[in-house]
Amino acid sequence: MKKNSGPVLKVYVYFIFITGLSVFAYILLKYRDISVLGVVLFGALAFMADNLATPLPRTGSVAVNFEISFASLILFGPSTAIIVTAISFFNIREFIKKVPYYKHLFNAGQYLISVGITSIVFEITYNRTVVNFFNPANIGYIFLAAYIGFFLNTLLTAEAISISESKNFINIWIYNYAWLIPFKLFLVVMTIAVTFLYKLYGSFTIIFTLLPLIVAQYAYLLRIKERKTLLNSIMQIVKIIDAKDAYTAGHSKRVAEYTEKIARKLRLNEYDVDILTNLANLHDIGKVQIDLSVLNKPGKFNDSDWAEMK
Repeated sequence: MKKNSGPVLKVYVYFIFITGLSVFAYILLKYRDISVLGVVLFGALAFMADNLATPLPRTGSVAVNFEISFASLILFGPSTAIIVTAISFFNIREFIKKVPYYKHLFNAGQYLISVGITSIVFEITYNRTVVNFFNPANIGYIFLAAYIGFFLNTLLTAEAISISESKNFINIWIYNYAWLIPFKLFLVVMTIAVTFLYKLYGSFTIIFTLLPLIVAQYAYLLRIKERKTLLNSIMQIVKIIDAKDAYTAGHSKRVAEYTEKIARKLRLNEYDVDILTNLANLHDIGKVQIDLSVLNKPGKFNDSDWAEMK
């Protein structure tokens, strides 16, 4: 967290948390049809999903617990969904890692806001009296509510990251969350499948319908691992360059730091900042192939030396 962003970030976190609690209380008071079975089954699933969350490229994480809460909303109503959401806050991994308290407060608040607003919109639009589950209008409202929840969740989180790191809000959202939009489409389809099979065959189907959600979360994990592997490969090459030329050791890292600062001053998006920083780290990659006798030559280069350097 940047020093100058601390007070602003805390105000934002407390505001989100208090707003989330207000939405939670409103939902429970307005919609009283709580399903104990729904809370137990979907609460357990949401708890597991949140504890297996996948870290995002910069900061934060992504899990399918929203989809689990959303499925419970379709099946049992807003009160059950908001309680299922509250259960997912008990992230054991984060407590073990001693994640700062304000992150817990923010996560709780923004999830309650996202699921709460989604629930209200869903109840206003969705027609529960229609017998045909695949009624076109109702399916459309399911997608509408799901994407409202997605944008609320990601926009609130992007704003927190933006304040914390003093970076452009739009760039943060695009870099961290825009690529998730196609995945969200898949997850909504899976949520519809989960709720339909549950209505048709009962709670036994959860064992099978949970699998696609786990696969989706695993796909997130593979995508993030791919990015991290690429970054690690770049840094290993930088270390090799530094080891070959001790005279300029640390030069590539410093150039990369200056490049990132200049790119941010120019207000480039996060993708371009990443590309430029990686290129800066690798700008001396040619040294890897230069003979040490030439690279570390104490005197002036002759024509042959210059030819090899070029």
